[in-house]
Order: sequence, then structure tokens, then C-alpha cells
Amino acid sequence: MNTNRIRKARRYRNGKILSYRYGQTKEFAVFKRKNEEKLTNNNICFNCFSGTGGQNPCPYCGFENYSACNYPQQLPLGTILNRQYLVGRALGQGGFGITYLGYDLSSNQRMAIKEYFPSGLAIRQGLILQPITQETQTAFLHGVELFYKEATILAKLIRYPNIVSVFNFFQENGTAYFVMEYIEGLSFKDYLESRGGRIPFEEALNLLFPVMQSLDIVHHEGMLHRDIAPDNIYITRGGQTKLLDFGAARFHQRDDTHSIRTIIKPGYAPMEQYTSTSTQGPWTDVYAIGATFYRAITGIVPPDAPTRAMHDEIRSPSQLGVQLPAEADSAIMRALAPNIVFRFRSVTDFCRNLIQSETASTQNTAKSNPPLPPTVLSEHPTQWLNPAGKQPEPVTRVILSQPLFQFEVNNPKHNGFFQKAINRLKKIIGNDLSLGWILIIGILMIVLILLTVLWIKP
Repeated sequence: MNTNRIRKARRYRNGKILSYRYGQTKEFAVFKRKNEEKLTNNNICFNCFSGTGGQNPCPYCGFENYSACNYPQQLPLGTILNRQYLVGRALGQGGFGITYLGYDLSSNQRMAIKEYFPSGLAIRQGLILQPITQETQTAFLHGVELFYKEATILAKLIRYPNIVSVFNFFQENGTAYFVMEYIEGLSFKDYLESRGGRIPFEEALNLLFPVMQSLDIVHHEGMLHRDIAPDNIYITRGGQTKLLDFGAARFHQRDDTHSIRTIIKPGYAPMEQYTSTSTQGPWTDVYAIGATFYRAITGIVPPDAPTRAMHDEIRSPSQLGVQLPAEADSAIMRALAPNIVFRFRSVTDFCRNLIQSETASTQNTAKSNPPLPPTVLSEHPTQWLNPAGKQPEPVTRVILSQPLFQFEVNNPKHNGFFQKAINRLKKIIGNDLSLGWILIIGILMIVLILLTVLWIKP
């Protein structure tokens, strides 16, 4: 075993001195129970980070430590990063990085550690990540820069409860890392399965609306998620929904949207994510959150975007027998529009149309979730789940503005053709301000062109 020499330091915990010392094996200042021997790689649990006393499985969490090992391309168990974080078992690996369970040696808390490790661009030699070829070096270094930039933005959003909190970020081993809260709970995907595959519209709205508000904040910071799906939304033991796994996130400035690297999750990824030439923006995440809504209330994953582009046979939730307001049914289908021209341009527009049928305000719409089954989360519902308790303040407010146009046609002379035309125009525009302004600008341009033609005509 390689010696991991750490500077000698002292710290106090519960009146006892725990020390780092030089030695032939790694020793950690982690939580020690009474009469416990010094903790090393051989007697520490890499799941709960308690001393095992040489027992296997772990007497406290039941984790099999003797058979546990990370894959060759992952960091070895017991690696120390930034002289502060102890690396435990790998939680998952995707196309852009690896997530580890970690332990903060300063705060004595479990954390999640995200490592930038794009598949196909880099390999690990020892602990160091290196680009595979000279051709991939530029893309890899650019990815490290974006990954680090993503961490800085997420760290600024730590005060928003529905976005996973980032506590620290740093560069080491030729790549970048960020340390975030470790969420104990279950994914929205598992929650849906525990409820028989689908949930009522009102429950889905209560669970997903805070995530949509948080997503709108992320968009205002210039960042896209690009991987929204039920398995990337978590429900904590306290009942909060949190948006996590920003591994596919990119910044929607002009220079960064046309990256050749993308991530595809069939059914949730819109058509623009399948090509490197299509422009991506907030509307890309609108499609994914619309698909998540559709999956939650119907129990069906929408067909993948290429299939819909060739022959779209998707049925609306109301056609599938789901009970929901007509406006919400139309909003979900518009969010799922294959063509970005007909899709909502922002999450705010989607939220506004999704809840416009509600008589209560946005804060009342985002009221507490109905009690979840005790077997799913915990035996004691928390204040978040208690309708009578004080509710957390919403992340943002979605202002329900009046329609851009309001027509009053009471004159019987205007009946007939003009009445039908006006009603059709109102139905098209509705509460969508952006579509209304596009229509106004288009009409003005047509008038301007006609006047120009008449003026230059001899």
C-alpha cells in the first residue's frame, strides 16, 4: 500500500484529541466511537465512514467493505482530495464525470464529490487525468474550464433550497472537482414507481413547481441543465424536491451552445440536443421539464424526439384520461412541442400558463406537498409535508400578468367573420407576451414593407 503522508495536525472532538500522524498506512481523523482503534484504510467503512473494528460488513450500515472497490478509472478508496475530503465509494458515473461519496475531515459530514472526467476525452494515470490525444486536449481543457465555471455559479445559488448546494470547488489531479451536499432520500423516478407509476396533477405540480422556479434562476445565471429527468430530481427525507446532477450543464452564450459534446436522454431530450448545429437555450430545459411532468401524471415517457419528428403520435394527458385543467393540459403539450418556434421560450412562461387556471396566487400554488407514504421517506412527516405548518418562502415569484390583448366585442355589427377572427387571435396569443410582441412586430414590418414599395413605385 502506498504511504499517504499527511502533515501533522491536531483537532479536538468531544474533548478528545484526534491526530494525523506519519505512518505506513492512512490514518483519518473521522468520527471514533468509544474504545475504537485508530482508523485506517483497513478498518473504516467507505459508506458511513465509521470505524468497523475490523468487522465486515460494517456493523453500523451493513456495507460490504472487503469486496468494495472503485473501478480502475475511478479514484481509489481512501484518496484524500484538497487535504480535506476523504473519497469513499463511487455513487455513479456518467458521460461527463464521476460522483463519489466523500467525508469532510473538517466538519465530519458526508458529502458528494463530483469529478470532471469526460468519457472518450481523458484517461487516468495514477491519480492524474490526461487527455487521450493532442486532438482531445483542447476540448478537455475547455471542459475543465466550463466545469469550474459551473461550480462557481452553483456555489452562489446555495441559498436556494431546491438546488443542490455546492460548498467548495478546486482543481487537482489535472481536472476539477466540486463538493456538494449529500442528499439522503430517493429520486423522483423511484418515488413515482412507489406510487404505482404516476401521481395526480396537483401532487406533481406541488413537487415540481419549486424545481421549475429554481431552474428559472439557473437560466438567469446563463446556464442550462440539459439533463432534466425524474432520476435527476430528488425528494429529501424532509420532503423537499431538489434539482441535481448538473454534469451536462452548459452555458447558453453564443460561443458555447454549439458544443459537439452533448447528452441524450430519450424521451426527455428535445431535437436540438441531437445535433451540434441547433441552438440550445432555456427552451431546451422547458422541453425536459415538460416531459418530466408528462411522465409523472401519465406514467408514460414521451416518444424520443427523432421519432416524433418523423411521425408524431403523442397524446395529451387529457386524452389519456388524466384529470387536469384544460389550460395545464395545453401548457404541457406546448412545452413538448418538437419545434422550438411553438415551444415556450422560458420556464417563467411555462409556469404562468401551467397555473393560470388556479384561482390562488403563486405562493398558494406552491403550497406544501401532501403527506408522502411513510414507507417512502420517513416515519415522521416534517413541516414541509404539513399543510398546517409555516411554508418556506418561494424561490421566485411568477407574476401572473394580464393578457397582452384584451378585446371587447359587444357590438352586434362585429359578429360573424370579424368575431371569429378576433376569438382565434385571442386563443393564439393568450397570456404569452413574447408571441404577442412577435405578432405586433411582424405586422409592423409588413406595413413598413408595403409603404416602402408604394413610395419607390414610379
